[in-house]
Amino acid sequence: MELRDLCHLIFIFFCFLISLFGKYFGLQDAVYLRIAMFFTFISDFLILKLSESVIGVATFCIVHLVYILRFSGGEEFFKKFFFGVTLSGIILSLLPNIPVLHKMCIIYFVCFLCDIIACIKFFSENKNDIKNLFIMPFAIILFAFCDISVVIYNTNIFPNYSVLIYNLIWIFYIPAQFILCLSNKKFLYAH
Repeated sequence: MELRDLCHLIFIFFCFLISLFGKYFGLQDAVYLRIAMFFTFISDFLILKLSESVIGVATFCIVHLVYILRFSGGEEFFKKFFFGVTLSGIILSLLPNIPVLHKMCIIYFVCFLCDIIACIKFFSENKNDIKNLFIMPFAIILFAFCDISVVIYNTNIFPNYSVLIYNLIWIFYIPAQFILCLSNKKFLYAH
């Protein structure tokens, strides 16, 4: 593992630790956040330290499912989950001969898309009563740019810019994770 990857992993672990401590607006939301941050750390550890991309992407799918649950709750979660499973099944049936990692990335993309939909719906319905969760859309935008950078980096579309693109991944990912780990903290809220 390169030093920069170790530093990134330590930062993600630090974000997980931040999510464990402090005063929160709601216990259920704090539990979802902690579970998601834990699986984020596990995912990054699997990818960065163990080079287990398929399992790492699969655990990132769990992260998105937890965030969908965080924003949607019970019945709405199952609707989005069913939609995600159905959409993934349709896409994967149209592409039967692609590698397992690519299949997992398609499932990840569908989970991320459902997460974005849940986030947008949550904020449109709760815009007057969301305390400091207003920062979440910024995290989602950063994650979208991060994921785009990951795709560009891994497909090697711009080989002359691979170092720049790799750095962009972390430029978007680190602040997004930091925003998430603080998204339910009471000390951020100002009346």
